[in-house]
Amino acid sequence: MKIQKISQIIFSSFVRNIGARARQLSTLAGIEAGRISSIGQATGAGIQARAQISAGANYTIAATGAQVRDSNRQTTTRAE
Repeated sequence: MKIQKISQIIFSSFVRNIGARARQLSTLAGIEAGRISSIGQATGAGIQARAQISAGANYTIAATGAQVRDSNRQTTTRAE
């Protein structure tokens, strides 16, 4: 009887330790998921910013080229 009681105490302690460890691991997994999510958001924001800058630069180059062509056309028309 005494051995059975000791076994129950040891088993009960073991199960509590497993539960505590599971909660710790769950918490760490949540922290890691949040960190990875933040990194993904920052990376995505950087990519979006670079794409917007590139699109703006492409528009500026195209608009400037159109203005130069228009100016050259007007100058050529006046010279004739």
